Amino acid sequence: MANEINGKRIAFLVAPNGVDHHELVILWEAVKDAGGKPMLLSTSGGSIMTVRSGEKAGEIFLVDGLVGTLKATNFSALVLPGGADHVQTLRGSSETNRIITEFVSAGKPVAAISQGPAILINSGVLAGKSLTGWPGMADDVLHAGAEWADKDVHFCPNNSWMLITGRSTQTLPKFTEAMVRAFI
Repeated sequence: MANEINGKRIAFLVAPNGVDHHELVILWEAVKDAGGKPMLLSTSGGSIMTVRSGEKAGEIFLVDGLVGTLKATNFSALVLPGGADHVQTLRGSSETNRIITEFVSAGKPVAAISQGPAILINSGVLAGKSLTGWPGMADDVLHAGAEWADKDVHFCPNNSWMLITGRSTQTLPKFTEAMVRAFI
């Protein structure tokens, strides 16, 4: 996948705590391996703490920028990894909803895996879309005006922006390939 997205800045939006360690690291490395420049954005500065399966503490990562001070125009695409606590924090953030709406309005691709697609629900951008994700969120997706796709990985180009979604951590290899392909 070398140099397929050479030089593009890819935003990774995460909460200060609770983002899935494995998903963040695998997707981050895929962007780097494809020549992209991943940037870690959060709702608070300094650093974030990932979580490994079983609620164990993961690692600390330094934040590149605050969501409240950045614009979607500074990036080529947006990535939303999973992690239950991280998702709940971001779903309630007006800054998160603003930047997601900016990415969508600019027609930039958004990639979300496992619980990550739930972050999109409160931002009001899912009407007319179809997506997959963690099975427990299917009803919320339907209530947001979207269609549930019972697939491991799903592309939806409707409404002038590309949404790439993946069901779970187990689908990371397929999802990672689809994400990089969509970011070209």
